[in-house]
Amino acid sequence: MAVQCYLGVDLGAESGRVMAGLFDGKKITVEQINRFPTGGMIFGDTMRWDVLRIWTEILNGLAQGAAKYRSEVRSVGVDTWGVDYALFTDRMEMLGNPYHYRDVRTQGVLEETLKRVSREEIFSATGLQFTSVSFSVPSGLFAGQNSRLKGLLPTPAKNENGATFCRPRASHVETTAIGLGMIPPISSLY
Repeated sequence: MAVQCYLGVDLGAESGRVMAGLFDGKKITVEQINRFPTGGMIFGDTMRWDVLRIWTEILNGLAQGAAKYRSEVRSVGVDTWGVDYALFTDRMEMLGNPYHYRDVRTQGVLEETLKRVSREEIFSATGLQFTSVSFSVPSGLFAGQNSRLKGLLPTPAKNENGATFCRPRASHVETTAIGLGMIPPISSLY
């Protein structure tokens, strides 16, 4: 049996990597293709994700894996601890580098948010646990209501069950995460 290759992207708070899982019919081995830092960068008085650099590192790793294993590549999987968000236009243009979940602007925001929306409503709508990290997206959106992006950020709304959620204020702005659909086919990388 020819070796089968399964490429994986693992993104963490401090580092990311592209790995190759190899299966020869009897055993599985793992090979690191590319490892890179992902930590936040200081920009002015904020901490941001350098998503364009991270995206470039992901594509470089996938290209290296595709070049090395070519037709043996069966799939690509992505694992990330996605607790932040980016704002995009309707043309999928990112409106600046996303805030890092460790940015100081969200300190104390959970308490302020809970004055407006109950834990039960938030959990019902999102399934979020109540830690400063897992609450990063709602905290960031709440903190953003008082920022220069105020007119672009989602505003609270109620769904048919009465749970509070965020809906984009302007139809041309959506909160979006980089998804698998943006990764080009492996064959286009070599």
